[in-house]
Amino acid sequence: GISSFGFGGTNAHLVLEEAPRLPTPASVPGPYLIALSAQSHEQLRELALLLQRRVDGDTALRLADVSHTLLAGRRLLGHRLALVVADPAALCVGLDAWLRGEAVGRSAEVTRRRTEPEPAAVAAGEAAIERYRDARLDTAETTALLDGLADAFVRDLPLGWERLLHGRARRVPLPGYPFARLRFWVGRDDVLQRRMGVHAGDGSAGIASVSYTHLTL
Repeated sequence: GISSFGFGGTNAHLVLEEAPRLPTPASVPGPYLIALSAQSHEQLRELALLLQRRVDGDTALRLADVSHTLLAGRRLLGHRLALVVADPAALCVGLDAWLRGEAVGRSAEVTRRRTEPEPAAVAAGEAAIERYRDARLDTAETTALLDGLADAFVRDLPLGWERLLHGRARRVPLPGYPFARLRFWVGRDDVLQRRMGVHAGDGSAGIASVSYTHLTL
């Protein structure tokens, strides 16, 4: 449960229970569009490796759910990779090949748009999304549509990606974003000297020792 205690003496208590399980959507036949994006090429590689490890060997994981989660639940960033695959094994093979530098799928670095995209290209992409939702498509038609959408993804066309599998798949836990491991710590002695107006090598009177317990930046 959750308890909240106010300064005025007001107490609030909330009892929670586990959320009901959502029904599993009907199976969506492949192939599937797997779309990744990251802030840098290095982070995109790390994200691809994490996804490969997540998918490998998990027979209960549906690629339709993976596709929907990546398209509807993630922010789209500048470095992108899009693969059209038929099953989890093909996804792992494709990711492994891309990580080794082979030309598979579609990948690109998206630069900031200086002009609005062509309305005809956007309209064609939206039409492809609607066409993909037609359950009567055969495998060849589906592959052709997803190949075009993969190209639109790496070109940063502003399409309604969340609609591609809306109502036909659900979001599932996937590896989190691999944030850049950058540190910007300021040396405590440097900050202390600046606070006290002391600069190295300027002939200022030296300080034999300084004792402090905490320095607020």
